[in-house]
Amino acid sequence: MRLFSFVSVVGMIIGVFSDSSQSTNIYRNEICNRIRRPLHTLTTKELLVYVEGLQAIRKNGKYQYMVDTHSLHTDIHAGSSFFFYHTYFVWEVESQIRALGGKFKCFSMPYYDFTVDADNEKNPWVLNSVFGGDGDEEDRHCIHSEFWNRENWPLVDLCGAGESAESGCCLKRSLTKDIALPTAAQLAQSIAKYSEFRMFEADVANAHQLVHWLFATPECDSCHMSTGYSPDDPLFMILHSFVAYVRAVWASCHGYQDISAADLDQHPEVYTASCRDGTKVGCDVIELDDAYVFDAMTEKAWSLANKMEITPRTLWEFTEWGVVYEVGDFPLRSEDMLQGCSNKDLFDNAWFMVLDKDYAVVQKYEEREQHVEVQEGRGQNGENQFAADTSDDAIQHWVQYSVSSNTYYAAAMSAVLLFVFALSAFVWRKRVPWGSKAAKHDDVGSTMVPSINYGSTSWNQLP
Repeated sequence: MRLFSFVSVVGMIIGVFSDSSQSTNIYRNEICNRIRRPLHTLTTKELLVYVEGLQAIRKNGKYQYMVDTHSLHTDIHAGSSFFFYHTYFVWEVESQIRALGGKFKCFSMPYYDFTVDADNEKNPWVLNSVFGGDGDEEDRHCIHSEFWNRENWPLVDLCGAGESAESGCCLKRSLTKDIALPTAAQLAQSIAKYSEFRMFEADVANAHQLVHWLFATPECDSCHMSTGYSPDDPLFMILHSFVAYVRAVWASCHGYQDISAADLDQHPEVYTASCRDGTKVGCDVIELDDAYVFDAMTEKAWSLANKMEITPRTLWEFTEWGVVYEVGDFPLRSEDMLQGCSNKDLFDNAWFMVLDKDYAVVQKYEEREQHVEVQEGRGQNGENQFAADTSDDAIQHWVQYSVSSNTYYAAAMSAVLLFVFALSAFVWRKRVPWGSKAAKHDDVGSTMVPSINYGSTSWNQLP
């Protein structure tokens, strides 16, 4: 019992110190961090948590306030606030889904890495999941799938002929057949190439815009993803969750992740308030400490915008918002383009988490880094000898050599606690023999321990 008690206590203490899911959110009192994972790695059951949560906050009225607010400020998309403005929307949607409680209390917004659908634009993977397919050309491009039909997802925006907001209008999509989404290698090249914020932000905004246009042909002026009402499409939030991931990778790539929000004024390369080059109309230039306007959301007690000003500066640091990104397989599919990063340990910081199969991803990425100078990692036949292999066998091979920083930390804590325990036991034994009555009560309380093709972009049309 003495040994069991000790092991239990050690386990509990280590758990307190090493639990990476313990929330770092300074804006909401939460029991778990928002660990955002790649959409294409989730099960249908996991995806349905997002589906049901989003439907619930539309029914309770909260989501419509966010959609309306977004629709009123389309000019902001043509400026430097593109990243941060949408970062808050994603976070607020997460928060309101979490507020539903129960299975939603630790909900984290998955991210749609749209590069998985590069070269598959005519039949995107994402539309073959739980998010409905293409719209019906014979019925105003309406979506008729189970989760996103008029009955389960009644909209009040962009109603077509014969529809009424009172009875609910349909979600509309129309696939553009000649859109070419960027590959992981192309996106990673932009991340590594541009150390200056304005150039990087413009390139990523362009890439993200192609995703909007993929789901809304120019002929479909009522398709939601090409308008200010794009949040009506459930793809919107998971797309912008990925855009935030890309910003995190970019900052880490260039070693900016350790710059504090208070010091951003000294780093114009990290953020410069401006309109995007080529913008033909005005944009809302938001300085670091300028507050975004969220209209009616600021009047609602459930919204953080009701309690504080949301600025680019406040949105810089992910951990303060309780957000952590699972690395995913994006690095492996980037074809070594991230090797251009000045920070070679770009995933070794609090903004990222390495989970399960990600061990293989990061380990293989690091292996590639080590072989850059050896014929640029190429074998005699000219093929990349470190080509991505995410088969189960390969994953197992790499996982056995991979240990997370939390494991190292837990091991160190164990060693310290073992030493303290041994020292305490030695002192105790000197004072009280093991067979005495006092010693027989050393396990009291042990039951309290639980067992547990980039196209040109018209920036004034960005949705």
